[in-house]
Amino acid sequence: MQKTNFDFEIVIGEDFSTDRTRDIAIEYAAKHPTKIKLILDNKNVGGHINFIRTLNACKGEFIALLDGDDYWTSPYKLQKQVDLLSKRQDCVICFHNVLEMFEDTTRPPFHYCPSSQKETSTLEDLLRSNFMATCSVVFRNNLFENYPEWYLNLKLRMGDWPFHILNAQYGNICYINEVMGVHRIHQGGTWHSKSLTNQLLEIIEAYKFYYSFFQSNLLYRKIIQDTVRNHFFTIAKEYEKIGNLEDANIYFKKAKSEVLFENSIEANSGTPEIIFDRIIDLVRRGQIDKAIEIFKNLLASMPENQEAQQLLKQLSQTNTIGENIMQSTFNYGRNFFGPVILNPGTLARIASDSATWQEILAFHSLLATDEYVKYLDAFYRECIKRFGSNWYYIDIVNVLYAASRTIQPRMYLEIGVRRGRSVCTVARGCPNVSILAFDMWLPGYAGMENPGPEFVKSELQKHGYTGEIFFINGDSHQTVPAFFRQNPQAMFDMITVDGDHSEEGALDDLRNVIPHLSVGGILVFDDITHPAHPYLLNVWKKTMAMFPFLTSFEFTEMGYGVAFAIRKSE
Repeated sequence: MQKTNFDFEIVIGEDFSTDRTRDIAIEYAAKHPTKIKLILDNKNVGGHINFIRTLNACKGEFIALLDGDDYWTSPYKLQKQVDLLSKRQDCVICFHNVLEMFEDTTRPPFHYCPSSQKETSTLEDLLRSNFMATCSVVFRNNLFENYPEWYLNLKLRMGDWPFHILNAQYGNICYINEVMGVHRIHQGGTWHSKSLTNQLLEIIEAYKFYYSFFQSNLLYRKIIQDTVRNHFFTIAKEYEKIGNLEDANIYFKKAKSEVLFENSIEANSGTPEIIFDRIIDLVRRGQIDKAIEIFKNLLASMPENQEAQQLLKQLSQTNTIGENIMQSTFNYGRNFFGPVILNPGTLARIASDSATWQEILAFHSLLATDEYVKYLDAFYRECIKRFGSNWYYIDIVNVLYAASRTIQPRMYLEIGVRRGRSVCTVARGCPNVSILAFDMWLPGYAGMENPGPEFVKSELQKHGYTGEIFFINGDSHQTVPAFFRQNPQAMFDMITVDGDHSEEGALDDLRNVIPHLSVGGILVFDDITHPAHPYLLNVWKKTMAMFPFLTSFEFTEMGYGVAFAIRKSE
């Protein structure tokens, strides 16, 4: 029984069960008429309708969910969650970890939430996946007055996730890292009895509703697009495993398709802003001709539309939409030289320019300090003092800063984070970039301290970073391929490979990330002339020969050397 300092009621939605559930519920309601409210019907109305009418019968300030298969294990669960929601007024939903148990005991139990589960999540996170077990959720009641029509007519067997989506529009989601419930998995369950393919197809059906519901929010639509493409890719791989190559090919094509939902707002044009979002995405991927075709269709259907005319003006003047189209690309309808106009030589000149060095020296001493960084800072200043604007030198610091400042990347991936010197340099050039950081956090790596993710986060704060950084810990030869298997469509505008310095390890890291470099994106590879790793320059040259769509630059005259490349085409 729950121990609380507040009163609560138990509302049971009994949907004309064929077992003894109905009789048991009636018996308990008769024994506790002031505590239990029983919702009955003389026919089965279906899980979704039963869920809605049971919610509507709840009168408390907060609502907790508990399915018939599940149970709570902590007598203080409700008290802890209500206390946290009362304290966190920014949050509308609270959840905790749950133990997943297989009823047939064929597999060991496991925790629903991973150790990396965030303490605070948002609607953006929830749109990517439902990370909350039903029996763990407590939420504020009456956040909205009326259900949208699409939710009332939902035929899917996942009523709680779409409902949480509706609630999450009004605030954050807080997490208690404690197991306080059990979800029992059995073959007769409506969800776990489905194959992975059928589960994903049902999830995609839900995304169709979300896509139309959030049609005016470009960020939410982009999240939905990327997630659905990943699900289509997974379905294709599932069909491929069983030898069904015909269906596998269908879903591989769906994963690459620009129109994800038939008969949806995406397929039927939509507002100019929504179409423009598609155009921007195509331009970023170098598909300029397709972007121009879509824009011509837009203008043909609404030639007098001022918004469309303004969008055309913006598309024609790439400098006005620098946040959406990388500065390394150029759209002129028919691009005789290709979509990428930034070449490695230009980037090298920007990196070695005296103005760039002055900007770097203004923050370089604030980077995580060790003997090597102190030496570099003194080295930079002495060379500038002696040689002035004639000094020509390139290393990972000025390359990363010049690259980030020049192209203003949206997504940056780094292998080998350590003390965060490189990520902070990138953040200095583009403070709102999203960062995906891979490291093993080996103590004393390369003879230096390796404090871990929290230290890196604190360093980024010193440099005015406003974006989001996501850490993936472990061996990059395992974690990077695993990430891209789960996110096959993920693309990055900048990538740095500075992790495993063995010959095979460095080559493996490069080959794993290069296919996910955006057109116009920049790849950086450090230490190509380091005396301890004399083979890395050959690793780089070998890699460049494997990927002819890259054009590269190497600096080997002084220091430990650095190489970078720009992706010029698909």
